[in-house]
Amino acid sequence: MNKKCRVRSVPFPRNLMSLCLIILLTTIISISFHMTFFQLQCKCHPSAVFRENFAEISNNNDDDQKEKFGSEDTLEHTYRLRTMKEIRKHLTNMWKAVNFELSSFKNVENNASSVDEAIIRLRERYLHLLAYIEVELEVETEQVVKDASTAKALVQTELQELQNPQDCSEAFYLKVESATCGFGCAMQHLLSRFTFAIGDQRVLVVQNPTNFYGIHDMNEIFESPSPTCSHFEVDQWQDFQSDEQSHNERFLLIKEDDEVRTRFIPQLVPEHIFDLVQRFHNYPYVWWSGQLLSYLMRAKPAVMVETDAVDFPFQKPTVGVHVRRTDKIYLEGENAAFHHLRDYMSHVEDWFLKEETKLALKSENNPKLKRRVYLATDDPMVWKEAKRYYPSYKFLGSVERSKRAKNLRTRDTRKGLIDIIADIYSLSQSNYIVCTLTSEVCKVAYQIMQTHNVDASADIYSLDFPFYFDVQAPMMRLVTLNHVAKESTNEIELKVGDQIDVQVDNHNGYFTGKNARTGETGMYPSYKVENLRSTFKYAKRN
Repeated sequence: MNKKCRVRSVPFPRNLMSLCLIILLTTIISISFHMTFFQLQCKCHPSAVFRENFAEISNNNDDDQKEKFGSEDTLEHTYRLRTMKEIRKHLTNMWKAVNFELSSFKNVENNASSVDEAIIRLRERYLHLLAYIEVELEVETEQVVKDASTAKALVQTELQELQNPQDCSEAFYLKVESATCGFGCAMQHLLSRFTFAIGDQRVLVVQNPTNFYGIHDMNEIFESPSPTCSHFEVDQWQDFQSDEQSHNERFLLIKEDDEVRTRFIPQLVPEHIFDLVQRFHNYPYVWWSGQLLSYLMRAKPAVMVETDAVDFPFQKPTVGVHVRRTDKIYLEGENAAFHHLRDYMSHVEDWFLKEETKLALKSENNPKLKRRVYLATDDPMVWKEAKRYYPSYKFLGSVERSKRAKNLRTRDTRKGLIDIIADIYSLSQSNYIVCTLTSEVCKVAYQIMQTHNVDASADIYSLDFPFYFDVQAPMMRLVTLNHVAKESTNEIELKVGDQIDVQVDNHNGYFTGKNARTGETGMYPSYKVENLRSTFKYAKRN
């Protein structure tokens, strides 16, 4: 993984006021440019393709199609929402760039107090603009809510029917060995196997480790993926070879360490639902993976009673903060860095200020929101720090859970597992999450969070990596604007149509990634790439 690099594209003006004026002017021009860019429906931009696809649907006389996708007015509204989401994304990344450059200027010019004041003013402007955009995004039409409900019901029905066939003796099966790692890691591993089972139209059978968090079978905690056929007896299982070679095997086995090369991976979304999901969700692959995990993590009623013991559900608004330390920091092979609580809380406060601004935009008064944080951590010292330095905040959660999580002997028990599940469910119910996405626990919480909302794709801030999958294929983005790499920097060249493997969010308006065309790895402006349309089709069964 490449190290983060500081980028300085142009020399800094010596006059601070000139610098601020240039930045503010650039802000206005940048936002105006992107709004105009979308309105012109540039043919090279994915959003233009999105609009044209639905324009074609709206002109279709097929009544079933119009019932599924809605009227032309609905399509126009969907396009407006998608445009605003894109602007929000670019605005956020632009702020990272401005904040980074001003912080660098503070070190160079030795006028820290003046720059700090400038950052505060720019932060207020940024939060106001972000609040204004999100007020518009909150206007969800009946059709948008209906689309989200339809997609969720469709997927969950398909999963139920596939995993519970009428005749178990006629079904195709996939038996998988669960991963012997932490809970979040094990669930992401199982997610990849489940995706294959769905794509190849198979019933999933999970063989658990001999002692996973002190239990012998995950069915003690979660409902079986296939209550109907989980006990179907099979004499012999065949090892997986490839999609083509193994497709006709009735009883297929994938072992824990098998490197499975398949077209059915979590980064892809089924072709028949992609357009529908894209209408209401900015990251269809995150929504899709959340649907699968929510199916796999259907906790049994008795387990839900145990997880509810502390303070779940809780009042809203509440921001979830997940501080992962202990073995994630010190074990060899882990890629997480230490972050102080203040690094998390600055983004928590930004969120509350933004929400207060949104309320003020809707009324004439200036409301003050109660500061609530659901704190999940494996370091009990974080609780002491939270209460000492943030007395105006109410922290929900459990110190006892943190104490058990700190000690591996108490973490790797059934009670420790219940603690993790409780934290995941609580984080997923928060209005916003601040965490490090190198933690699989936070990643699972973010994925499950999508099942509770129409679109919660932007309701997270990761202090390190963007959302990614550990298994199978890289997270690819499509280049929509050319970029010439600056000299004396770690930037890479981009050409329209290139595909980039995203590796690191540098939190300065730049990402680090690998250009598939050139093979070069380096930094590039985040606004010059967009998500790829990545889909797969279910395998056909007679």
